[in-house]
Amino acid sequence: MKKSLFLLLCLSFCFQIKAQSVSNTSFTTSGAGWFQVGKWTSTERGSARVVVSLNGGNHAPQSVIIDAFKNWSTGLQVDIKGILNTYIQKVRITNDANYYYLEAYFNRGITDNATIYLHEIEGRSSGFTLNSGLLPPSSGSVLYETGDIIKKTQLGNSLDVRKDLFVKGKVEIVSSGGSWISGKTGSGGITSSTQLTSNAYYSLIRQKTSSGHTISMGGLGDSFGFFGYDKDRVENGYDHSMVMNLNTGNVGIGITSPSTKLEIRNGTLKVSGGSTLGQESSRFVVDSGNSYGHSLMELRNINGVMFKVLGNGNAALNGKFESKEIKVTTTPTADFVFEESYSLPTLKSIEKHIKEKRHLPEIASAKEMKQNGVNIGNFQIQLLQKIEELTLYTIQQEKKINSQKSRLEQQNSKLVKLESYKEQLEQQANEIAKLKKLVRKIIKKSKL
Repeated sequence: MKKSLFLLLCLSFCFQIKAQSVSNTSFTTSGAGWFQVGKWTSTERGSARVVVSLNGGNHAPQSVIIDAFKNWSTGLQVDIKGILNTYIQKVRITNDANYYYLEAYFNRGITDNATIYLHEIEGRSSGFTLNSGLLPPSSGSVLYETGDIIKKTQLGNSLDVRKDLFVKGKVEIVSSGGSWISGKTGSGGITSSTQLTSNAYYSLIRQKTSSGHTISMGGLGDSFGFFGYDKDRVENGYDHSMVMNLNTGNVGIGITSPSTKLEIRNGTLKVSGGSTLGQESSRFVVDSGNSYGHSLMELRNINGVMFKVLGNGNAALNGKFESKEIKVTTTPTADFVFEESYSLPTLKSIEKHIKEKRHLPEIASAKEMKQNGVNIGNFQIQLLQKIEELTLYTIQQEKKINSQKSRLEQQNSKLVKLESYKEQLEQQANEIAKLKKLVRKIIKKSKL
């Protein structure tokens, strides 16, 4: 009991409200559920502080302070402060034709060592009376209900903190709409006392990292975003920023007055990541909408536009292009060269064209290429056409060579035969000469 009274005294100081104990009563419940702690008549109004305290025994010691306000049939409000509360889950106000009831939801039955205390706030009675003994179960219509209050303090009104608020733990903010966190301070930066200028930084949320750096969220002029401070900074200002201009919607990284929808100052934009299973993820996407013919993306330096991509799919590069592989897809081909109806130019006509024009037929001159550039797709088809024509010329030359070879072989065969005839004639001539010589000998002998 002494511990409970001391606890109540401390809570009174914490809430900074003068409260005087009027009555108290012990109670039990028939189990878990909603039960009526006390009531007002329908004609009474005012504030009442009710403390539900469990003092041990079959239950862990704990208390819940309930500040309830009733203003006629409307204006119902409840503030809750739980001290190690694990049994009372919710609080609400209900009514019927005669009374307004303050009810509590117990998540287990209360069997002993339980007391309800009623306090008058500022010495004025609100007409609230306590129930005692076995608390009656819930009845009537629900007019007001808190959320879960297990181990929580719940305020029905705004909390105005005039000094520092230290939170050691998690902050959860739930709002049905509008601003979740709003605020504005008259200071910011590292040395805040000297940063009150027309373009001052107003810090809304600030956190120091484990390495000693500081990150703040707030506004700077017409921009709102995140500002980072190096741990060694000793003067006003910031080292890093990522903001949105609230007038234009432009986003800036490293710049507080971005001129485009996304502007990065003195940095690099890197898009990285892997593909999901069975589906490739796009790394960088620009949706042109209906901006056909307009520039989608430009890369510039002091010399002007170095690379440009248009909405119609065309791209321009002012410089050299290096690649391991280039794939050009185009509809035309040069296979028409192999059609029977194709008229293959004669080499004589090509020789004449080269002597007159100093370039191949149907191929742009060096002057034209320099002036108008080269369409890689069309140029590849033109080169393919010339290769196919060269192939046909080669086939023709091979046919001529084979024909000449055949004739040479026939001529060689004839020459071999002629050579054989020559040898035979020479042999006959030798034999004739021998016969002549023999005849002359015979004649000479006959004369003798």
